[in-house]
Amino acid sequence: MRIRFQLTPPGAVWLPWNHQYELSSALYATIAHASPGFSTFLHDRGFIADGKQFRLFTFSPLRGKILDRNSFGLLFQPPIKLLCSSPVSEFVRAVAEGALQVGTLRVGDIELPVSQVETLPDPDFSSRMIFRPLSPITVSTGRVDADGKMRATYLSPEEERFYEHLSANLTRKYEALNKQPPEDPDVKFKLAYEEIPENKRLSKLIDIKGIKVRGWLVPVQAQGNPELLRLAYETGLGEKNSAGFGMVEVANRKEER
Repeated sequence: MRIRFQLTPPGAVWLPWNHQYELSSALYATIAHASPGFSTFLHDRGFIADGKQFRLFTFSPLRGKILDRNSFGLLFQPPIKLLCSSPVSEFVRAVAEGALQVGTLRVGDIELPVSQVETLPDPDFSSRMIFRPLSPITVSTGRVDADGKMRATYLSPEEERFYEHLSANLTRKYEALNKQPPEDPDVKFKLAYEEIPENKRLSKLIDIKGIKVRGWLVPVQAQGNPELLRLAYETGLGEKNSAGFGMVEVANRKEER
């Protein structure tokens, strides 16, 4: 399920370029207001499959008319929109109720009044879909460096492994949510070249609490089990979805824009 927040500060407001961490913190605080136990579960444990933790939600960057920009960030003119989605009904209920009860989302030091929370209709899911990114898609592998520390190597959409990891990650998410693997685990991804806008910067390096994360704003063609493709839409593609990565929209849908 996907919901859209409308945020209406009294005037134009400056927000930092990298506001994913602050948004994630704001969503956890909102959930905690409506459902403290679920917020603790989600933050501390989450959903488990194959020894990996999944929070099973994702969100977009803040969206709206930008009046100015500088090295600090972006000057937004209200209203400002935020999309958030999850297949977990308790998450959707808690984040919507919490936002309406608290009345604001706090992004860093900025209070953004919540004027509306609405549910968006689901698209039609089929066995072949094209997803357009709303936030960067990130995929990584781990390696141990000379100091014995684990380092992330971020994969590129030019590598076949990028799409193999998207498929494996999505299957694990299904198992984490449903406590069993999908009956039909077949799902494949590839780059949707025809959907790439001209002169579009595809790669983004985002700072999350001092850690640089490489993500890609690339459209992908997905083919396979429609149930898994629905899950990709609801949870996001790739890794770090709960930090604001991998949110996608269906290519022929415009209501999220």
